[in-house]
Amino acid sequence: MFSIGTIGFYALLFFAVYVQVFLLVTYFDNRNTIPRRKKRIKLAKYPSVTVLVPCYNEEGTIGGTVESLLRLRYPKKKLNIVLIDNNSTDNTFNIMSAHEKNEQVKVLFCAEQGKHVALNYGLEHTDTDLVATLDADSFIAPSALERVVEVFNGDKEVQSVVSSIVIHNPKTFVQLAQKAEYEMSIYVKNMLAQIGGLHVTPGPFSVFRRSIFDKVGMYRQAYNTEDCELAMRIQKNGYKIWYCADSYVYTVCPDTIPKLFKQRIRWMYGFFRNLIDYKDMIFNRKYAGLAFFTLPSSIISFIAIIAVFGFAIYNIGNLIARLIVRISAAGVDSVVPSFSVTEAYIPATLIVMVLLYGLVLAAIFIGRNMSRQKLLSVKDIVMFVIMSGTLAPAWVIKSMVDVVRSKQSSWK
Repeated sequence: MFSIGTIGFYALLFFAVYVQVFLLVTYFDNRNTIPRRKKRIKLAKYPSVTVLVPCYNEEGTIGGTVESLLRLRYPKKKLNIVLIDNNSTDNTFNIMSAHEKNEQVKVLFCAEQGKHVALNYGLEHTDTDLVATLDADSFIAPSALERVVEVFNGDKEVQSVVSSIVIHNPKTFVQLAQKAEYEMSIYVKNMLAQIGGLHVTPGPFSVFRRSIFDKVGMYRQAYNTEDCELAMRIQKNGYKIWYCADSYVYTVCPDTIPKLFKQRIRWMYGFFRNLIDYKDMIFNRKYAGLAFFTLPSSIISFIAIIAVFGFAIYNIGNLIARLIVRISAAGVDSVVPSFSVTEAYIPATLIVMVLLYGLVLAAIFIGRNMSRQKLLSVKDIVMFVIMSGTLAPAWVIKSMVDVVRSKQSSWK
């Protein structure tokens, strides 16, 4: 007889496979509509754009970020760059100020700390048709903006467009693991957009119609995940968010486990808290894929991560305990396997797990193809599998505990 725990475990595995199959079917249904442009495009209309770059203690990257913006293939008179120093304690403000001699660049100082505060301060100084955000540790591809603007020109209902985020120059094993994860995310977010299911407008180059902030309000603190809360609020008010697969932005990611762990706890904590605030959207017909796929599947996926991790730990512990008992009773020779070919079998769990990881690998390779990365790199995939199987359960559990304790996560 199967125990309730075993039945639940297999149900979670089935759901995990279902999610990956659903995304894959969505991909095959829509793959011919996903843009993969190599040549420069000519727009029928060039709306005015302001890019907001909030920054706190990023002296090592802010110069490269600004240079990447100045290389954008977009009419200079139509593009403004607003750099907002959020009370940095290093040389960030001086580096920013050195760029102010360029007529496209404006430097602001925001004494009150908080990314949402800095972004709102920048918005108060913005009156262009479109406004974009770019984190100060990210570098944008020259073609990114014109490709995003083409989406706005082609669909008046779109209020925000999200770009494809690629890891910049990964070196450590932690960064390599994130490289594969971000590539899979490119594929997943693209598919979620197809069903109206995007739940975040990330800091690395999300673009908005300036008027949307007049309609739904400005940025909120939102548990230090203002990009998630704003996306939920935009869609709760009935507005559309889209994804531009070939608008690329390259971002610096955490290079050590402690830094990664802190980032992910902030992300997970913020997601859970925002989910509680917007719980009335779940299974609400007005919110399409966000309500019936993204939010429910995220909740079940987090439960599955913990359940699979716990199941594995339990079985490994149980196996070790039985081996110790057997060795104590009959010696080391008693643990040597002795079975015939007819006695061998492949457990159902193993089959399902192989299928699941096969689908995950397919997702990574599709995302890698979308981001135009090398398809034959294997090291980062191995690192990703290790990270998702060991570290991910830990930060999911920690963030859930923090939610229960109402322990606010921090940026730094």
